[in-house]
Amino acid sequence: MNDIFLKVLELSLLGSILASLVVVFRFVTNHKLKKGLFYFLWIIVF
Repeated sequence: MNDIFLKVLELSLLGSILASLVVVFRFVTNHKLKKGLFYFLWIIVF
């Protein structure tokens, strides 16, 4: 039971980090890239 909780916690933390990186990447590029690329990045996060 404890192993499952730790795995869920680890995956949640990883997902939060990846989502933050996508948002930062979007602001760094000033929305100049195609929307399809950003959709692809969000698919990777989820």
